[in-house]
Amino acid sequence: MGGEKTTSRFFTPEGEEIISPVDDFDIPLLSGDDEGSRDSWDSLVDQRRRDAVFREVLQSYDQLRTRIGSLTDAKNKILSYTPGAWIENVGGMTLSDYDVPKTTSLLLIGPKGSGKSSLVNRISKVFENDKFASERAQVTYNSSVGDGTYFLQEYTIPRGVRHGELVIRRSDSSSLRNRMRCKAHKIGCEPSVIRKVNFVIFVVDGLAVLKSMEGDSDVEKQYNQIVATTFNCPYLSFRDDKPVVVVTHGDLLSLTDRARIRTYLGELLGIPPAKQIFDIPESSDPENELIIVDMLRYCLEHADRNLSCKSCARNKV
Repeated sequence: MGGEKTTSRFFTPEGEEIISPVDDFDIPLLSGDDEGSRDSWDSLVDQRRRDAVFREVLQSYDQLRTRIGSLTDAKNKILSYTPGAWIENVGGMTLSDYDVPKTTSLLLIGPKGSGKSSLVNRISKVFENDKFASERAQVTYNSSVGDGTYFLQEYTIPRGVRHGELVIRRSDSSSLRNRMRCKAHKIGCEPSVIRKVNFVIFVVDGLAVLKSMEGDSDVEKQYNQIVATTFNCPYLSFRDDKPVVVVTHGDLLSLTDRARIRTYLGELLGIPPAKQIFDIPESSDPENELIIVDMLRYCLEHADRNLSCKSCARNKV
């Protein structure tokens, strides 16, 4: 049993032609209990499934260009959002039946240097009227020597910054801890508001993921192992609803590699890469703005979907 080999063509916004893996290929017939043939069959089926997912991811880039006209409406949808506004009325329940927070809180997590602070700044730029406004989040430029963000910050969309809380790492020396505590005290950074997290954004460095994908040694593969272990932490999910994933530094990679990374992460993490993994490079073009808005809408919709009902909370007490 065989199939005709075909290819699918896609074009980047710059006109680069991308040819996807084959659509169909020869699949051998199984005979008896031939384990070798069964393994070959399973391998081919898995490869065909990966190729289909890869094509879907590539198509998602192509579809962005056709949706640019909806960018303004999509932004306004985010700006007009209020907590609980997108709750689906199921089983006769209404908004008053849910425990709706005053503020929907999205938590950004990810390895050091993955681009969390840069992502905050890119999100802010999408909604700020002043494109020349200074960056809100502290960006780490020298993560190789251990620098990083030491204060948790709360940022509101489209504008506003809340004061932060000091972050202490287990690896920090006692002298560093004392210096940071003194700095926190001087600038008045004290914890003030405790908020419940409503959804999680998991940020990963696309360059590091690709290097780990192609690495042979255990050390090279470690990054993706850490990503998978952290992502599957039950504290980051809301029942079966896992975090959204943002891949950064895609501007340093080809479109083919960016699609490969999303396809790989989808399989590694068990989520649909074309719908739940967002490739957000460091650029300010309309396509990238639309990706950011799509990502936020996904997060807010799922945050509303996972709000607790008041009667359920009372029954647990």
